[in-house]
Amino acid sequence: MAAFEEGLRLQRDGDRKHAARLYRQALTHDPRFAPAHFNLGTLQEAGQQWDAALRSYEAAVELQPERLASRLGLGNAQRAPRSEERRVGKECRSR
Repeated sequence: MAAFEEGLRLQRDGDRKHAARLYRQALTHDPRFAPAHFNLGTLQEAGQQWDAALRSYEAAVELQPERLASRLGLGNAQRAPRSEERRVGKECRSR
């Protein structure tokens, strides 16, 4: 899967935006490819896109439940503040 391999290279080089695009491209070709869901989740987590990371990690765990790293990523994303919690928190701090 060329898009996934190129995404790995870009992620290693620090180009998260283009790596994420390539992981999504890989998933359009094979939506059941758990490593692409996991790697996309790691990029989303790094960018604090918690809701998106949660969805990516959930997909990775569903497809490959034995992979511990996916379960750990899912746990991290589950403990992160959700979008609504962050919005309410910002409103409370601005008062």
